[in-house]
Amino acid sequence: MTLNISIKVFGLDELAEKMKDMASEIPKALDRGVDKAAENIVKLTQKMPPVNVASSGYGALGIPVAPKYGGTMRQMIHVNNLGRLRKEILADTDYAVYVHDGTYKMQARPFFKWALEEFGGMEIIEATIQEELDKLVGGSSGTSVSARMV
Repeated sequence: MTLNISIKVFGLDELAEKMKDMASEIPKALDRGVDKAAENIVKLTQKMPPVNVASSGYGALGIPVAPKYGGTMRQMIHVNNLGRLRKEILADTDYAVYVHDGTYKMQARPFFKWALEEFGGMEIIEATIQEELDKLVGGSSGTSVSARMV
């Protein structure tokens, strides 16, 4: 289960020009923003409403939980650091990929995609990174952050 997100920041050249003495700080701010954004997506996904096939069917948006022993997959969602500006968010259980992507016997319940598209995750990513860039200049940085799934 892989969802890739492309993040574009418009206006970085202008920001670097404004901050000639601090231009080396921009990549650090971007990396902090990506770190925080990933953690915010973990929290968002974990706080989605619990759903299960027995009570709400396959189409209900939320984090799938087993009716009897629910919560393990939700608790196992975390961030892996893959390097500068690269993070991986995963539900670290043996069965998460089957729940997320489905099988020939079970319909997919793409909870990460739902978190990003239906619960405001893409906007959270953009706002979190924008906030880190704005902190560099103590106000509006003049940049614009855009995130999309690729």
